[in-house]
Amino acid sequence: MPNYFAGVENDEPIVNFIKFESGARFYALTTAITANSTLVPKEAAAGSLAITTNATGVGAVFYSDGTKWQNIA
Repeated sequence: MPNYFAGVENDEPIVNFIKFESGARFYALTTAITANSTLVPKEAAAGSLAITTNATGVGAVFYSDGTKWQNIA
């Protein structure tokens, strides 16, 4: 059963995610994401996925390489 979380940590924006047993997470963000952008939140494990409702990045799926978000082409 996945875990659900929403909150603010270290002055970062509210983040909603589902955490899987593997440690990877699926994030629903409100912040802008572009390819090669720094991870927000910082604890996004490599292999995690994210989508955003922000105009910058909306409609795209991103994956974490462990240090930055990358666009899935």
